[in-house]
Amino acid sequence: MPSLDELSPRGTWTHLERQQPRAECRRGDGKIDVDQLSKARLWFNETAANPPIWMRLLYVPMFALVALMTGERRGWVVGIVAAVVYGGMGLAVAITPGGTVRWSRAHPKADNAVLGPLLFLALAYLTRVSVWWCLAAGVLGSLGGIALGAQRRRSFAERDDPV
Repeated sequence: MPSLDELSPRGTWTHLERQQPRAECRRGDGKIDVDQLSKARLWFNETAANPPIWMRLLYVPMFALVALMTGERRGWVVGIVAAVVYGGMGLAVAITPGGTVRWSRAHPKADNAVLGPLLFLALAYLTRVSVWWCLAAGVLGSLGGIALGAQRRRSFAERDDPV
């Protein structure tokens, strides 16, 4: 049995627990039921890539309501930003959910850049901080999201790269 930390062939430390499933589906005897976990992951991925039509029909009004509430609370400029951000996300997911998931997986940097507008809108709605501070936090959120996307892209490339 190898130890939890061992030197990989590339000369960097790897943690073997990362290769284990994150969620646990335990049977009565305390062992992880891998088949049940695989089925749950498959169901989640299939539902995210192709949700039922009733769920897709709820996306647009739900996002429109959130944009309207944000605009009422913080003004029409923030409301327009919320309508563009939430409306774009709602329409993209409602019209082509599978395409949105594929695009997200293919473009991790651009996908994580949406953290900035979401952070801006969350701070603008939840706090009474100046809109300029919310904007600064949103810009930092976008930069941080792009950095996380680049790191995610590198980790996938290293994992898929045969040694």
